Amino acid sequence: MPSELDWRLLRDLLDLRNRFHSAVEQALAGQVRPAVASPLFEPSLDVYEDEDEVVVEVELPGVKAEHIDLQLQGDTLILSGSFPSDLHPQGTLHRSERPRGRFHRAVPLPAEVLADPAASLADGVLVVRLKKAGGNRRIVPIATEEL
Repeated sequence: MPSELDWRLLRDLLDLRNRFHSAVEQALAGQVRPAVASPLFEPSLDVYEDEDEVVVEVELPGVKAEHIDLQLQGDTLILSGSFPSDLHPQGTLHRSERPRGRFHRAVPLPAEVLADPAASLADGVLVVRLKKAGGNRRIVPIATEEL
């Protein structure tokens, strides 16, 4: 059955992408953690900032607000919770692409923020707004090689 083989390969590739994404985030945040594959799904997100705030938007289709845990730990936003696991309680499942079970994401923030974030969940997207503590932006210098 080629379709079953294809889905296993796709699932492995998505897991590899998630682990790579997490490793890059940790490297940029200066965190070191043992190289252990995480069984938790890492939802896709966008992080952007303007003069006054940092905004984190996370794709969480089908997740209710009561199944999400948000914590602000230093300069990292910790997001965890669970996707619904009973999407198809009866019948035969022929294809499964949607995430199920636990998720976790540690998001390094690009600026110092105040300890009172505001969050909203609409249309499957969690939006977390964090007021900046001041004008302190982290600027990462880029070294160039002279030819």
